[in-house]
Amino acid sequence: DGLPLLAGADAAGPLVARLLASPDDDERAAIRTALVALPGEQTNANLAAEMEKASDDVAVLLLDVLAQRGATDQRERIESMATLHDGAVRVAAVRALEALGNKDSVAKLLTLLKQPADEEEREAIEAALGKICRRIDDPAKRTAPLLAAIDTQDAELYASLLRILGHVGGKDAIDAIRTATKDKREP
Repeated sequence: DGLPLLAGADAAGPLVARLLASPDDDERAAIRTALVALPGEQTNANLAAEMEKASDDVAVLLLDVLAQRGATDQRERIESMATLHDGAVRVAAVRALEALGNKDSVAKLLTLLKQPADEEEREAIEAALGKICRRIDDPAKRTAPLLAAIDTQDAELYASLLRILGHVGGKDAIDAIRTATKDKREP
């Protein structure tokens, strides 16, 4: 019976409701495409509000939609999803932050990196931190939070930080990696 003929921010709620009701994968894909294409920051706010009350599978989809929309205005809500949820929702929120996060997101992600639930979550956090740090304009500030966290006795965290530093690059990162070759911790 087709998608509702709606436009603008008001379409987000009905489209999400239709998404929930549709068992058809093609229709769900079309709805997802429509959600990405809806104009405006108010649409971002409406989608984030729907995300916060949605089931995990719909929240995962809406996090991806917000990332594709470039919804930096919803960064704090997405950070909240990463810290308050676990499993697929946390991984989806971290992946959204990979696209939308800024220097203020780094501390939250470093906290999550200290106790990831599994390897998928660890890899998502490492990827997000690497991309976010590379986007920081000042080269000295790109590695600063990573280097501040590297003085840890947790071997897995240490190894993660070294991998991230390798992706971020720069003189300070190279120096830290060189120092790590003499470290006795088992990464």
